Amino acid sequence: MKTFGFFILVFTAQCMAYTKEMNVYQLEGEAISEFQYEFRDQLRIFCFYSPYAVDTKEFLPKYKNAAATLKLNEAPITLAMIDISRPGNKDFSLKHDVLGYPAVVYYLSGLTEPRLYLGKKETNAMISEFQEMVFDFHDFSTEEEFNSYMTTHRQVQGLVLGVFQDYSGKSYDLFYDFAQKNSDAYKFGRVKGEKWAEKFGLEKEGVAVIRPTLLLTSYDTPFKSASKFSSKSDFENFIKTEIHPNISWVTQRNKDEFFNGPTPLVALYFNADPKMYSSQIKYYINRYADAVNQYFSTNKFKFVIVDRESFIEKLEADFLNTDKIVLVLYREEKKYVLRQSQLLTNDNKFLGPAIKEFLEGWEKGKVKKYVRSQPVPSKKIENRVRVVVGDTFEDEVQNSNKNQLVYIYSTSNPKSVEVIKTIEEVAEYFKQEPQFEIVKIDGSLNELPFMFDVSYYPTMYFSPKKRKDIPVRYSGYDYSKQKIIEFINPEEKKKKKEDL
Repeated sequence: MKTFGFFILVFTAQCMAYTKEMNVYQLEGEAISEFQYEFRDQLRIFCFYSPYAVDTKEFLPKYKNAAATLKLNEAPITLAMIDISRPGNKDFSLKHDVLGYPAVVYYLSGLTEPRLYLGKKETNAMISEFQEMVFDFHDFSTEEEFNSYMTTHRQVQGLVLGVFQDYSGKSYDLFYDFAQKNSDAYKFGRVKGEKWAEKFGLEKEGVAVIRPTLLLTSYDTPFKSASKFSSKSDFENFIKTEIHPNISWVTQRNKDEFFNGPTPLVALYFNADPKMYSSQIKYYINRYADAVNQYFSTNKFKFVIVDRESFIEKLEADFLNTDKIVLVLYREEKKYVLRQSQLLTNDNKFLGPAIKEFLEGWEKGKVKKYVRSQPVPSKKIENRVRVVVGDTFEDEVQNSNKNQLVYIYSTSNPKSVEVIKTIEEVAEYFKQEPQFEIVKIDGSLNELPFMFDVSYYPTMYFSPKKRKDIPVRYSGYDYSKQKIIEFINPEEKKKKKEDL
């Protein structure tokens, strides 16, 4: 039986400061704080939007449809919208570190700190994600009920199970507090009685983290349990480290835990929706585990499975979306890739040994890093401007012994394409300077090192020959020939003033 860890408040006349449209509250000014207090025991979702942002018109109907479905499901979730173009609302969005619109921010039940929603912004995805974040407990009376729930609902995500003699006391309070603060990361269950303690090898009471059923291999144990913890942080660390099996499942909600960690991440991407491909997942994960099990007892790598469709934008950004299955090793800012042709035979049999060979080669420094890149151009100089791509950037820019102007454009940005003509004129101006050259690269189609950050097109950097690790960014918006010349050589600006 499912029980919710809060009360659902009744909408009263005090709430009439808010307007409501299709089950979504429109908030402004002081009403925002009033709304927060009124619905403090629910999951509160805020959409910050600007009517002038290009994506707003497409997103808001999806958001409202999600709200309507959640209302029909009687979910303890309240959705609101905040127009940041209205006076007083912009400051509120800045307090939430919202810089782009539309953006979705949420507050867990009973909590006052905001969290940014990073999941997909499609109606069905939001419905599913929001429901998963609700603070509740699954109460189990029988083992049959527990086993059925794990098989049908926790195939790829584990369960944190509290085992108690009674739902009170210090141990229970610790469990309850953690559950309330982490309902967006884990699902929680609770049981009473000595039979449950015995089942999970506990002294009277404690916590058992139940691993997801579909991800279990012969190298995993189905659960880990503990009765005593030296501190609150000890309790939290136990859950965070033990809930994952040897090969974990990555979602939009937990991706930062894996992709931003210090340990090299080995991610196997394929169509892994458990509702549609459970047998395929089991096939791949067993062979994946067989290939990498020698690393399970080490801290050399973290191994994960990623649903290809859920992260298709990430694959598209790396030009890997044409592969139905692909393995990517992430290490800091670098990627190393094993493509579909290397992972599958002609009759689609999984080549586990290829992964083992790949990892062993990477440890020995024999695997070349992957860089998103256009094909290397046959003509490397166009009108005195060097053409570089992702695969040649390191050799022709970072390892160059020349001072360089790096011009970054996008073929989909007309303004940045137009400026190329000016860049060519500048190259002509400096043609007598053998220690200087201009290079251009399409930043939308080629991967650049992190120090060449691009937030808009066009973007320019001066890359000095003695400090290739610290390029200097052009901060202006004037892309005239004279301004670019002065950026390359500040003495030109001084010379111009003297001429005047």
